[in-house]
Amino acid sequence: MARYEYRDLKPTAEAEDLYRRWLCHLDEEFTRHKESACGEKSSAMRCTRFTSAVPTAASSTPSLISELPGNVLQLSLDPANVTLEPEYYGDVDKEKYCERKPLIFFWQMFDKSALGLNHWLGFRFRKMLAKHIFKHVGKNVEDLPGS
Repeated sequence: MARYEYRDLKPTAEAEDLYRRWLCHLDEEFTRHKESACGEKSSAMRCTRFTSAVPTAASSTPSLISELPGNVLQLSLDPANVTLEPEYYGDVDKEKYCERKPLIFFWQMFDKSALGLNHWLGFRFRKMLAKHIFKHVGKNVEDLPGS
């Protein structure tokens, strides 16, 4: 079976610059909060979350009904208000998971967003984030062409 090499595909120069600056900013923020308590890391996560498109009320007069969907969405973007599957398992170290949960949640939300469909950005995002989640990232984490 023939083996084909990856082609070196890139976004526009403007997009690549913006993506790289965003990844650098996230990496610096996650590094700065590395030794923080879970609550502080969660706060950093809230500050850096990529989703800023929270719906606003269609009505000019806010009411419980018009604000409710936006409020539910906003609270659901905070990892402190979300439960992830591993949290239900009795053998999971609660403290260690709590430290990493905001980053794991961020990874999952990235993958489920339009940003996650961008392979160029996604490979670099996951590689950067992995070093903040895992104790060790193997030698075989592939550097893609043009990294």
